[in-house]
Amino acid sequence: MRPAMLDKIHTWLWDSRFMACLMVVNILGSVYGYYWYRNQLAATDLLFWPVVPDSPLSTTLFALVLFFSLMKKKVVILPLLAVAFLIKYGLWAVVINLHLLFLGEGFTWINLMLAMSHFGMAVEAVLYYPGQNTSLQEALPVAAILIFEDFMDYVVGLHPYLFSEAQYPVALFTALLLTGIIIGFMGYRFLNQD
Repeated sequence: MRPAMLDKIHTWLWDSRFMACLMVVNILGSVYGYYWYRNQLAATDLLFWPVVPDSPLSTTLFALVLFFSLMKKKVVILPLLAVAFLIKYGLWAVVINLHLLFLGEGFTWINLMLAMSHFGMAVEAVLYYPGQNTSLQEALPVAAILIFEDFMDYVVGLHPYLFSEAQYPVALFTALLLTGIIIGFMGYRFLNQD
């Protein structure tokens, strides 16, 4: 892409009106996401609620990042955590929904909508991450949280409800793979920043 086009995209992404609209979209997506998890939350001890709704938590964190950016307040860890969650749980949900199509087990327009909206989560993270520095003080806690989330999901058993039991190996593999890629990328960015 030409530098002038990149400058226009950058200006547009960081325009306060666009960021406010994107914040509202993420809040609305979060509300729907928490509603989607209502049955799993009802069946889960209140103590574990923070680690159950992965995707709506991701969009909630990103909405907070946008809010603080609009308020011109610098926050640490939150932007990197939000980006990591958006990419991990956005792409994880895309894989799970498209895997249902591969299995031939009741793929519907809802699965298509979920795959597209979750792909959008990952895209917004990629659009807002470039140029961000990655400090060790931020990368280590974010890596620990990602690993902790996988532990809670696949050792304790709090992973999001799947559409089919046959999806469990794919869900586990995808979560661990994405965690590894994100941690590796954070390490790469830390070691190769200006």
